[in-house]
Amino acid sequence: MNNFQSSIFFLIFNIITMGFLVASSITEESIYCSLSEKVVNEILQKTDSKLPISYSGGGGQYLSQINKLIFYYTSQTPFTVESARKNYLEATSIILETINRDKKIRPYLCEYPFTIDNIRLSISYWPKSNKPEGISSHVMYSNKNIIYQTKNWENGEVIFRLTENFEEVYN
Repeated sequence: MNNFQSSIFFLIFNIITMGFLVASSITEESIYCSLSEKVVNEILQKTDSKLPISYSGGGGQYLSQINKLIFYYTSQTPFTVESARKNYLEATSIILETINRDKKIRPYLCEYPFTIDNIRLSISYWPKSNKPEGISSHVMYSNKNIIYQTKNWENGEVIFRLTENFEEVYN
């Protein structure tokens, strides 16, 4: 084989090898994305049937694995701290139990078991008029705490804010 033939052979070999590498990485990504979608759909069915909240959006952080799943819910019923806590903890349990129980998705999780730090869950009261009028409430997780907040939409003033340690109320 002369230099020209060797160069052509080497070029074709590299093109084929790169094609296989690209195809295998796309396949790997599509596997964990489709598994994630399946698990998220199962979570949404459970939260829709068990809780007085509605899924309004979400997503995830995926690079080479599933790092975080994001869930935004709304409620058209104003809530108290007690009902917000109950809904938040129940939604958290549904999310974590569903993810951690699924053996097919485990190899693609950034860590197993998935914890509260691997999800972003937010529940907001949103009036039926779909306009932020009057008083609104929100519950979310941040820095190991559940934060309950109520604010006046007309002037942006925070009327009420309570922070509880997540582990203390979850267990």
